Amino acid sequence: MESTEWGAYRFAEFELRPQERVLTVRDAPTPIGSRAFDVLLTLVQHAGRVVSRNTLMDTAWPGLVVEENNLSVQISNLRGVLGHEAITTIPGIGYRFSAALARGSPAAIAQAQPEATPRRGGNILPFQSELIGREAELDEVVALVGQHRLVTLSGPGGIGKTRLAQAVGRQLADRFKAGAWVVEFAPLADASLLAATVARALGLRLPGERPVFEELADALGETPRLLVLDNCEHVIDEAGALAAALLERTRGVRLLATSQELLKVRDEHVYRLPPLSVPPPDDPSVAGHGAVRLLVARVEARAPRFALDEAGMQDAAEICRRLDGLPLAIELAAARVPLLGLSTVRARLDDRLQVLTDGARSGLPRHRALRATLDWSLRLLNEAERKAFARAGVFAGTFGLEQAERLLGAEPAGTDGHGDPWAIEHIGSLVDKSLIMVDSTDPPRYRLLESARLYTRAMRRASGETELAQRRHACVFRDLFRESLALEWDQPSQERRRRFLPDLDNGRAALDWAADADPVLHADLALSLAWLFGSSGHGTEGLRHCWRALDQIAEMARDGDSRVPPCIEARLLVETCRLNHGAPSEQNLPLSARAVDLLREQGDAALLYTALGRLAIDATRCGDRAQGELAIQQMAALHAPSWPPMSRWELLNARDYLANELGLYAEGENIAREELALARAQGDIAKILFSLMATEQCAASLERYEEAVERGRELVDLAEREGEVEHTHVFVFNLAMALAMCGRVEEALPLARRSAELDRRHGSLWKGLDLMALLALRQQRVELAAQIIGRSDAMMDSRQGQREPVESNVYRAVVAALEQTMGTNALADWKARGATLSDDEATARALAD
Repeated sequence: MESTEWGAYRFAEFELRPQERVLTVRDAPTPIGSRAFDVLLTLVQHAGRVVSRNTLMDTAWPGLVVEENNLSVQISNLRGVLGHEAITTIPGIGYRFSAALARGSPAAIAQAQPEATPRRGGNILPFQSELIGREAELDEVVALVGQHRLVTLSGPGGIGKTRLAQAVGRQLADRFKAGAWVVEFAPLADASLLAATVARALGLRLPGERPVFEELADALGETPRLLVLDNCEHVIDEAGALAAALLERTRGVRLLATSQELLKVRDEHVYRLPPLSVPPPDDPSVAGHGAVRLLVARVEARAPRFALDEAGMQDAAEICRRLDGLPLAIELAAARVPLLGLSTVRARLDDRLQVLTDGARSGLPRHRALRATLDWSLRLLNEAERKAFARAGVFAGTFGLEQAERLLGAEPAGTDGHGDPWAIEHIGSLVDKSLIMVDSTDPPRYRLLESARLYTRAMRRASGETELAQRRHACVFRDLFRESLALEWDQPSQERRRRFLPDLDNGRAALDWAADADPVLHADLALSLAWLFGSSGHGTEGLRHCWRALDQIAEMARDGDSRVPPCIEARLLVETCRLNHGAPSEQNLPLSARAVDLLREQGDAALLYTALGRLAIDATRCGDRAQGELAIQQMAALHAPSWPPMSRWELLNARDYLANELGLYAEGENIAREELALARAQGDIAKILFSLMATEQCAASLERYEEAVERGRELVDLAEREGEVEHTHVFVFNLAMALAMCGRVEEALPLARRSAELDRRHGSLWKGLDLMALLALRQQRVELAAQIIGRSDAMMDSRQGQREPVESNVYRAVVAALEQTMGTNALADWKARGATLSDDEATARALAD
């Protein structure tokens, strides 16, 4: 059973102070030990009722298996301090706290003390440990409090609202005649005692003859002061009413509230406290970010000899990223580092709700473990909000409103894609309570912190919604990405990518789930997402899903399972060929041919047209010009004038491939110019780039290399300016090759190094070997050039690959120069030696200074 946070309890000559974790006798602290304190607090909170042994043991030794005599020892120790009659044994069941309590909250006690006298100067302690990583936020909130009478610091549990608010109060205290006062509401169980709690904190007496807010306002008077109302979320309605009354009935009072939920009072100014800054991946300035600074400072406090090496710096950065820059989570992680080490803490972050449990004893109970913080937040929700929160955890990364409406609805059984009109209310409420974050994009995107997402897994398991939520999530994003396919000819590629890229993480999560749970849904998702993987620079990842989906379809077919519709299989085959364009052409041709066969009887002319375009390219690359020409003729016959203008680009692209394969470079160049004009008219950046590359390659094929350089520079500049990453490695490679063919080696080398790095990431380093051989030859390293050519030939043979026209020209020029320089026999010998090199070794030697 979870304990409840209350205020101070008085009985006989004792006072139990939960927040301070202190038991006093006649105002003097009495040490009783941490376990005994937890047992006593639980008994007192249930005064007059029997508390079972199991409950007490779970409270004092959470997550541990201990002998029952440990509890007996703690009870005996408590009786030695309190007297035997304070705790009654209920045989076979547990114990009961039997002493008479005074009224339980500090506010109630204050209200009952007519002798209270006003305090002066505020109650904020003059010193506090350094506020790390919040310098900018401190300045911003101080400025807000100076401008507005009510400012609410809002954010999820553990984000550091209280510490920042206290720092603000400390900085502003001297500006108020009556100082700055912190009023802590977290221990309060009875919301009707808010005014009395404020009165007690300030040493004010409330007569109890009129409405309590009026009396409090009169007692505060007109003297300027700052009240920090801390932890308002669990008494939010009453806190809002208190704030409204004080704003209306006083002139000198300013309020700074901290709350997971907004007070929603007129003239409330909200400051949503962001997480601490975390270093993005590959950021060299790790140590300067607030989250890392906090982690290091807290670890050093527990382990003074702690020092970060380079590996530790990366572990620290990843811990802070995975913990979303949440200060409480970072401090709890730091507490585990002396025991486990940074690398182990990083490795165990998926189990963070069990690992991060060693908070400071001086903190609130809910701040001593990450799970306890989330438990506290969950208690703020009604049943409908809890269900919506649990379902929201299935999202990966950020999500949009439309998808949230469909996934978070009240009836999770449906997977037909219809949204629930009430879901938006739940989303708004969860945003207000700081359990869903809002990213300031247009339109807005929503997200859960990763720790909250992990917490919701257990919620879905408990409600039996795990599989249902995952299936619904996958269906929602299948529908979304199906919509993206329908826009291929209607929306410029950069706009389409910009619109759908924010949901790529959700697409990945849906794919990963469906791959094991539903092969039909997985195939649908794989084909719908393939274009986005490719256009965002993740083509290898998308291709992996496509191959897996095709393997599953083949396995189903062997088992007589024909659930995958022909249109889905055909589109999957086409998208696989697009992503696999750089592979040996013989690998793609059977796929595109099967796609066309599947679609001939389906009646989808546009999809058949697309598949024929792919078949024309694959057949042409395989040297089957007749099949390529036939596919192009069939495309032309299918194309309808009513189709969007951009549809014609695919036909031009197929014709361009065929012309270049036939060596009709001038004709190919004219077609490429037509492609380029169409792409520019439609404003499609990716198609503009592809068309420019076609013109650049035609110029290079005709050995107009200076012109190829000019177009290559335009290509690279445009791709970088527009953030187009899908083919940037190809553009850079082509420019480097054109420069090298012009003899401009010093200009070519930096581009070749960049090209090699990009090819290495794409797993295609072998494709650049002819360029490496050319560079070695231009630098008079003849034997090295011959060795690299040997490696290139070996790779072409092993992969059954073929060179594009420009690469073929370069290859022939290098081989001819080598034969002339060293002779045919010597060249064969050096090529044989080079065949045993690795791609990395050959490339590194060519690019060495």
